[in-house]
Amino acid sequence: MPTHRSDVSLLSAAQFQQLTGRDLQTIRKAIAKAGIQVAQMDGRSKLYPANKVLDAVYERKDPYAEKNRLDRVRADRSEFDLSVVRGEFAPLVIISQVIAGFGEYANSVLDSLPLRLKKRCPKLTARDIETVRREIVKVQNEISEASIDSSGIVKRRSKKS
Repeated sequence: MPTHRSDVSLLSAAQFQQLTGRDLQTIRKAIAKAGIQVAQMDGRSKLYPANKVLDAVYERKDPYAEKNRLDRVRADRSEFDLSVVRGEFAPLVIISQVIAGFGEYANSVLDSLPLRLKKRCPKLTARDIETVRREIVKVQNEISEASIDSSGIVKRRSKKS
């Protein structure tokens, strides 16, 4: 890589092309994407800082920025762990067990509803009680086919046509 300057900390895009073997357009895109400013002009040549351009071309991250990112992730993790210890969050297994227990309870209450109606309203016919029982079964089936997405919204499954 012949150059008339002995300092190689600033190089032109063409010199980076020779150095890396990458296309000139790739070098220019990396410089633009990283937002690297021209450090110096040498005639018509724009000279860029070699370390920043090489990091951009090879997509190396700034070690300080990467360390800061990892520190933020560690801080978030420890904050989450402390929240779990404080009881602000519950493991998914426990939440699932609670919801399943509530579902079983609601199901048993719905199953006992026709008998309760028969005792409280003796004038209801067997046909009326059977109609109530069928409606309860429909509701139970609809509930059992529902699903909850990741944001907690209950969705009905589409009926097959």
